[in-house]
Amino acid sequence: MPGFFPISGNSGPAMTAIGSSVGGATGCATRQMPSPRRNGATACPGRAFRLLFAVVACLGLPVQAWAQTAEQALPPVIGRESGLHSGEFVLHPAVGVQGHYDTNLFNGNVQEYGNAPVSATSIRIRPSLSLQNDLSSNTAFNFNSSGEGRVYLSDNKNVTAQDGIGGAANLDLTFGQKKAISFSMFEHFNRVLRAQNWDTIASLNSNNNDVGGRIEFHPGDHPERRPFVIAAIGSFGIQRFEEFTAGNANTLRTRLTGSWRFLPKTAALVDLGWDFMNYVDSTSSTSLVKMGLSQNSKPFRAKVGMAGALTKRVTVDVGGGWGLSMSEGPSTYSGYLASLAIGLRPAEATRVTVGYNHDFRTSFYGTYASFHRASISLLQRFGKIVDFKGAFGYSYVTFGPYVPTIGVNGTPLSVSAGTRHDNQLDATLSASFDVSRLLAVDLGYALRQVITGYKVCLNDCTVVSNANRVLDVGAYQAHEIFATVTVRY
Repeated sequence: MPGFFPISGNSGPAMTAIGSSVGGATGCATRQMPSPRRNGATACPGRAFRLLFAVVACLGLPVQAWAQTAEQALPPVIGRESGLHSGEFVLHPAVGVQGHYDTNLFNGNVQEYGNAPVSATSIRIRPSLSLQNDLSSNTAFNFNSSGEGRVYLSDNKNVTAQDGIGGAANLDLTFGQKKAISFSMFEHFNRVLRAQNWDTIASLNSNNNDVGGRIEFHPGDHPERRPFVIAAIGSFGIQRFEEFTAGNANTLRTRLTGSWRFLPKTAALVDLGWDFMNYVDSTSSTSLVKMGLSQNSKPFRAKVGMAGALTKRVTVDVGGGWGLSMSEGPSTYSGYLASLAIGLRPAEATRVTVGYNHDFRTSFYGTYASFHRASISLLQRFGKIVDFKGAFGYSYVTFGPYVPTIGVNGTPLSVSAGTRHDNQLDATLSASFDVSRLLAVDLGYALRQVITGYKVCLNDCTVVSNANRVLDVGAYQAHEIFATVTVRY
């Protein structure tokens, strides 16, 4: 079935998300939403059925691996984005106008009954504002914000219903960063705009917020000379969907990290994380928990590794450990974690990063999803005007088992396999042109694709007939093309 969530049901400080059943908490009579079914099918198939479609849809976006510290950034261009200076503070305002084309807005598939791919063109206004103080200050202030207003140009009311305003705002404040012990507070907000998994006016928009603090012990005045750093981090996050209220969740996140610099540019790392995720609704008949789609969980991870520079042109980040999903239901994950990233600098204007990651995430479907992900990216600068970036990722994803317990007007549903396996592809190509210090132009292309034989059918997926017609499939393909003009200071 088409999907547009990361398979994680929750976004956090380290995994920013940037959702709905036609049902959620809103019934057909209230929103007067068209049913996913067409050609004389029932007008309101029921909240539980619509919830299943929303949940299975949350599986398709390519998995994103943990941030790879081996990636090497290009040096800044002298004179670019000088900002507005006032004392020790620097303000960077910008506004962009983007034209965007999506070949498959609702991630549809021609095999689905009444959900062929729908293309869409939109205009997007994208303001941003950042404010930082002097990095050498004992108190660090960092504020970053961005917004996006979308207007779709279409005669299809289901497409124009996806108009909206999204954005993100992150505030980090650290006291005593030059002392042996520092204390930080952070507030991270993200409003996600996302189309439904069906050609409908419903959306999968959500608001996500994390607030927390961090205590670090790091003897030494200069970060580059500190022999070791120990940090304890805690935060509380909420995720609230506008319509897919069954996915609303609260998460308490705890993390303990440590690093020991045993060589000038190489450090040993320890990373322990334990989250406590609970769905707001876990008792009603249409909750994910009662329907057996997902369960409250307490995912735990323990990793050790090493990161640093092997040579002046090669950096490595390697880690391994163990993870447990600790789900309340019978479906739970327990297995190894592994990651490897290698950053290469073959020339001063060229950066190449290759990586592999094996991990798991909580999921609205099957409670968890484990994945193997391989990726490669290239960053190339031409002169001081053009930056080109290309990236490709492949993920093999395995979801926890699920057997349908609901039907459509008395007709049972079936799935083609009790355990779903996906091959997920994602790719991006982009070119950034610095026309002047105040003006930039960006051109880009993106691919998102899921390859899987997974299907949701009436009655029996093993028998092909109108009575057993395919309602939803896991596979889809979509292409995006976009161009942005940005004025900045």
